[in-house]
Amino acid sequence: MLEYVFFHEVPRKRFQEFLKEQGLVWTLESGDMETLVVIDDVGVDDTLADRIESVYDELFAMDQAICSAASAEPADQGIEGVTVRLESGRTVVADLPPELVSRVLTAISPQELRVFVDAVARAIERATRQQP
Repeated sequence: MLEYVFFHEVPRKRFQEFLKEQGLVWTLESGDMETLVVIDDVGVDDTLADRIESVYDELFAMDQAICSAASAEPADQGIEGVTVRLESGRTVVADLPPELVSRVLTAISPQELRVFVDAVARAIERATRQQP
């Protein structure tokens, strides 16, 4: 049996949709604060297991971002960072409020957010190079 824990519904449902697309059957086990997605690992080869882990890692990061944003007190507004790789190869961190990251990650995946931010950074780099 493979078990995957989630604390929020949105990432859990996305994980369940992925499992369904793979033809896998799962069960849910509800705890006090969490839900386990349990998969029978019979017939899950190494390649599929790696894909499941990769998708879970991405969705669990979303789950944790939602947890962080939900637990932030108004007086203690933290900052989440999105790493941006510039064309020069240098990386910088774009600071974002955790509640914004949480809201965005309910609609898109962390990987999609990274692609979006990288595209904006590249456009800005191109535009600044073209200025006289």
